[in-house]
Amino acid sequence: MKTLLLEKRLLTEKETASILNVSTKTLWSWRKKKIIPFHRLGEDVIRYTTEDIRNFLEGSRVPAEEARGDSQVGGQ
Repeated sequence: MKTLLLEKRLLTEKETASILNVSTKTLWSWRKKKIIPFHRLGEDVIRYTTEDIRNFLEGSRVPAEEARGDSQVGGQ
């Protein structure tokens, strides 16, 4: 994952998708499903703040003990 800048700033859709390592189509889907916060600056201008992206990543973190449970085969 690319390093987020420390200062709060607005990111384009391409920049945000690159930071999250997803396509802009996935980002659009998350936006439509209200999974990720965004700012609408006019009809066709969407931006994301570095702070919102940081919070999104922290909120989607899965603790190691939960992650281990997901990968076990046959409930072992």
